[in-house]
Amino acid sequence: MATELQDEAAQGAAGTVGPRPPRSRRKVDAAKKYWWAPAIAVPVVVALIQVLPPLLGGGGPSGTTIIDNSQGDLYLVTNVQVEDPAARAQFEQAIVLAQAGQFAEAKALFEQMAPAAKSAAVYNNLAVVNAALDDDVAALKHVQQALQLDPASEAVKENLSLLAKAVKEQTANNTIRTPAPIGIGAAVSSRLVSEDDTDFFSFKTPPGPRDRFVVSVKNESTTLAPHVKLYNSDRAEFAWAYTGTVGADISRDFVALPDTTYYVQVLRQGGTGGAYALTVTQQKSFDRLEPNDDILKPSAIAVNQDVQAGIMDEEDVDVFQFTAAAGPIKAVLTNRSATLAPGVRLFDSDKREIRYEYNTTAGGNTTAEANVERPGPWYASVAPFGGTGGDYTLRIEQ
Repeated sequence: MATELQDEAAQGAAGTVGPRPPRSRRKVDAAKKYWWAPAIAVPVVVALIQVLPPLLGGGGPSGTTIIDNSQGDLYLVTNVQVEDPAARAQFEQAIVLAQAGQFAEAKALFEQMAPAAKSAAVYNNLAVVNAALDDDVAALKHVQQALQLDPASEAVKENLSLLAKAVKEQTANNTIRTPAPIGIGAAVSSRLVSEDDTDFFSFKTPPGPRDRFVVSVKNESTTLAPHVKLYNSDRAEFAWAYTGTVGADISRDFVALPDTTYYVQVLRQGGTGGAYALTVTQQKSFDRLEPNDDILKPSAIAVNQDVQAGIMDEEDVDVFQFTAAAGPIKAVLTNRSATLAPGVRLFDSDKREIRYEYNTTAGGNTTAEANVERPGPWYASVAPFGGTGGDYTLRIEQ
């Protein structure tokens, strides 16, 4: 073959080109000659993608479109040159899907293109759709790959800054020893992304009486099945709530001590994940006479007057002090709930228990009677029988 091509070249130089060899002599085995074709004739020849240098303009880098994300606006790169028609079609299809909010479908196309593309635009856009699917950890990885391919891209640098901040915020509070402090009544937005991701928060109850609080997880996604755990000041778990339904909200109430630090852990059920908002709210369930849980710190009341109060939980005790005259005395409790099984105690001036009466029926009434031999300060206490609670009216009759 080499001698044949040299003869043709010599004849051409002399101006006398001989007759063309018969086609049969130039026949080649296509399977051997084009052995490389299957290796590169993939559905999309993404190696031909060349990213145009992005120019600043408008609200962000030119040649981009904004994809909303709970962490902020991310830039999807659209100004690329794709020399291969099939590659251009696939890239443009992925862009259209992402702009239409079909992020999973767009992700599949960008993932197919990424290994062979070696393109900052493809990796950047793969990062954007991953973030839109609440996987900021994967998004950060892909945008870092994009920056290596194009360190000058404004879109990539903007996305990297936003995603790095998001991932840092999500992973900084992943242990109970590094919780994120939150305020009572303030909603805090976060998200759970990777398989082992979890969030810890801490809050401190205000001074004052014991009170009931509610920890609420409001789902901000359709992909998260949340689970919440509560820990006391010793970091011991004491309550929890969860749901197996993605997109559902959960809450858990509990009674907390005043001026005490508590911890909340938010984690995922199964392989779910997504954004949520956490809120801790104070219920102010205590009655106006609290705190009066101790006989050394009783609430002063008058004889022959109705006193309205309430038992918050099984650990709540209401203690009252009144001035008793000599003679018979009654502590009459009238239930104002269908949940309280009440117990009433009477104590003399020396704080010795004189009488204890109780009713095991929730919603029932009870009366404790005694005889005052020595006038002076006496005490009455109301406590739940069993794990009950509710409102009541107490009257000291004499």
